[in-house]
Amino acid sequence: MKKLFRCLFSWQVAYPSFEEIERNVLFATQKKQPVVILTHDIGLCEGNTPGRGNRSMALTLARTMRMFPSVPVLAQLGVALALEELGYKATQTIGPTASGTPLDHSTLVYNSHKVVTDQREWLEAHGMFPALALTIATPLHMGRVKWIMEKQGFEMLPVPLPTGSQREYMDPQGLYLSVRLAGKFPGGVLVFFLREVLARLLFLWKGWL
Repeated sequence: MKKLFRCLFSWQVAYPSFEEIERNVLFATQKKQPVVILTHDIGLCEGNTPGRGNRSMALTLARTMRMFPSVPVLAQLGVALALEELGYKATQTIGPTASGTPLDHSTLVYNSHKVVTDQREWLEAHGMFPALALTIATPLHMGRVKWIMEKQGFEMLPVPLPTGSQREYMDPQGLYLSVRLAGKFPGGVLVFFLREVLARLLFLWKGWL
């Protein structure tokens, strides 16, 4: 019941300052805990381009990489592509591995849970798990990402974005319908919000949160 209440009503994530992040990374380093930077994208846009939201997150990612140049970066496809436009490259790009995976919607096979699982398995394969994960995702999506990661054993720190307004990450050219509608119409972000509510409930039912 507590998790159901959280899924329906918990939408505010406490973000540390960059100074607090630096202190946490220093502490993790001192106790020899691995540190990693993880990102979740907001889907691609027409022509399989990164789009507005991923480009905005890539700017924050580039700043974080400059702060911690030796920390590996596991970036989901959309953010990884936007990062390359800035002249940076992720350590590992996380994306669909099966041919035919749709890029215009999530499925029960490829979704945020799968992305976190792939990131964890990469870290395990490189002897870096459990890790302190500096995590970048859009505001409305961050809560679900946080719960998925904590369920899988991550210590997670959300990285603050320039704005907490979800609409600033929407794109009228988005392949995801909810992203596209929210980018075209001021009230369209409600569609994205409702999609996120349904995704939370599905993930809770699947035991992923």
